[in-house]
Amino acid sequence: MQIDPEKILKNERWLDIIEIRENLKGVQYIIMATPPEDETNPRIHFTLFLNTQEAIPEAVVPQIIAKFAQDHAVNSTQLDTHGLLDVAFSLTGRETPMPVALYEPIEADAAIMYVVEFSGVAPGFKESKEGLTGWSYVRD
Repeated sequence: MQIDPEKILKNERWLDIIEIRENLKGVQYIIMATPPEDETNPRIHFTLFLNTQEAIPEAVVPQIIAKFAQDHAVNSTQLDTHGLLDVAFSLTGRETPMPVALYEPIEADAAIMYVVEFSGVAPGFKESKEGLTGWSYVRD
């Protein structure tokens, strides 16, 4: 079966604040993997959405990335950005709402989360190498 990435990521609607709070109950963090920008670049873009509204000390961020890299066989990691951000949630063709870090305001409710973005070489993330964006919720 051929998967149409455009259909999967099409925003059906944004969650409202009550739905966001319900969606985040019991969630420790959300992992998102985005394909490399071009076929010659093996680096996958990762976003970790940590379910906290607390700032994380600068020295801890590399440890978070190192733990993720160890757990998921990601090599050659490089930090892109991190910090507290508004995160909206989109209903798409997927089972769980897609988190969207808001670097610019949009007409959608959002929750504050600590977001860590980095890239790395990850042989195990087959779907991202095939051009698909995916996310997984990690619960308590």
